[in-house]
Amino acid sequence: MTTRVPRTARAATFSLLLGSAVLFAACGGSAATPAATSAPTTAATTAAPATPALTSAPTTAPTDTPTTAPTEAPTDAPSVAPSTTPVPTGTLANTYDDFVAYYSSQGYTCGDPTASSQAGGWMLTRCIEDNGATAPSNVIGLVVDPDGVLGDIFAGVVNRAGAEMPTTTDMITPLSFVLGGAMGSDDGTTAATWLAENLGKEMANTTINGNTVATYTENDANGVGAYVEIATPAFLDAPAP
Repeated sequence: MTTRVPRTARAATFSLLLGSAVLFAACGGSAATPAATSAPTTAATTAAPATPALTSAPTTAPTDTPTTAPTEAPTDAPSVAPSTTPVPTGTLANTYDDFVAYYSSQGYTCGDPTASSQAGGWMLTRCIEDNGATAPSNVIGLVVDPDGVLGDIFAGVVNRAGAEMPTTTDMITPLSFVLGGAMGSDDGTTAATWLAENLGKEMANTTINGNTVATYTENDANGVGAYVEIATPAFLDAPAP
C-alpha cells in the first residue's frame, strides 16, 4: 500500500474565515490529494521576539488590590502541555478529548465530526479561532480512527483570500505549541526546531519517532496561510474511503 504524505487541511479550512456556519456546512471532511514532497533546500533561523522589560515598578500595591495570586492553575483545567513521559513510537501524546477540551476552553469553536476523505472509517473534527479581518485566524484539525484514537492532527494560521501570508511571528508559536502537545516534550522540541527551519515552504516533511511531520502553505481563493501536520502510521496506512 502506498503511504500518503499528510495534507489533510488542503482546501478544507480557509472558507471558515468567512464565518463558522459557512465553514462547517461547506467544508465537511473534504481534502485534496497530497502534493508531492519537496525536500528542504534552505534553512532559516527563527528567533523568538524579545520580551520587553519593565523599567520601573510600583513600590507598594494599591490597598484594594490583592497582594497574592494563585501559584498554580486549577488541577481540572484542560491542558495539552507537552508531556515529559516518553511517547510510544508512532503514537500521539494527548488524546482527541484532551485537544477538544483545551481548545474549546481557549475560545475555539469546534464543529461536528465529519467523515475523513483521506482514511476510510476515520472522522475529522475542525476547531476554529476566528480573529476577524485584522488578524490571522487559527485552525485545528483532529482525525480519529473508528475506535476514537487520535491518529492525525493539523494546525494552521490563515488570513483571508487576497491578504498577505501571516508573519512567521504570528505562526511559529501556535504551530510549535501543537507539536509539543501532540508529540511530547523531547520530540516536540525537535519538531519545533525543524519547523522553524522549514515554515513557509510549499511542502516539507520529516519523520520523528515514527510519525510523519509536515508543513505546507496554501494560497488560493479561500485564503492564505501555513500549516503543520503530525500523522501516525495508522492514519497514513489506512485505506482510502
